[in-house]
Amino acid sequence: MITERDVISAIKMCMKELRKKKYELNLTPDATKKALRYLKVYNRTNGSSYGGFCLLKINLKCWQFGNKRWSEYKRFNNNKVIGAIDVTDDDDILLLLVAHEVSHFVQFSFRMQMPKYMAEKSYSDKGHGECFQTIYRYLRQNLVNPIIEAKAEYTRVAALTQLLADREIDIGMAFNIAKSKRVLADNV
Repeated sequence: MITERDVISAIKMCMKELRKKKYELNLTPDATKKALRYLKVYNRTNGSSYGGFCLLKINLKCWQFGNKRWSEYKRFNNNKVIGAIDVTDDDDILLLLVAHEVSHFVQFSFRMQMPKYMAEKSYSDKGHGECFQTIYRYLRQNLVNPIIEAKAEYTRVAALTQLLADREIDIGMAFNIAKSKRVLADNV
């Protein structure tokens, strides 16, 4: 079960990532404190999460919890970096939800600190435009997606290891079988 502590941890991770100099957002450690100060965590069926100017609301009953695939707004759902993605569990959903809302929070709460080209994108955005997508891409590409993909790979390996153990097959033997089948296939 997702808790407020989990939300706080996800926000800290996202804000720490966005503070990196390579993103040119000019965020300081105080930006994280500000995000936590304006955070409101709540539980409401059919309630939405929201990020905006000095506002960060996370609903622990988000409709996406329990799904095996995170989906995004139609405008960018098919994007390979910031669109839909398969997830392992609700921790993945939470990280995606927080990254999305933190991107809005940064977009609207820190535009005065951003470089001019980013601030201009922010002023012309109506929520999910270029500025938001740029910030969200930073988080998805360099933090969120790699965590989700590594966890999915670990889960696949653990499932395979368990399957082999259940069938009393040594993992070395399984690799040798796979290797010999590959050699046979190459010679056919």
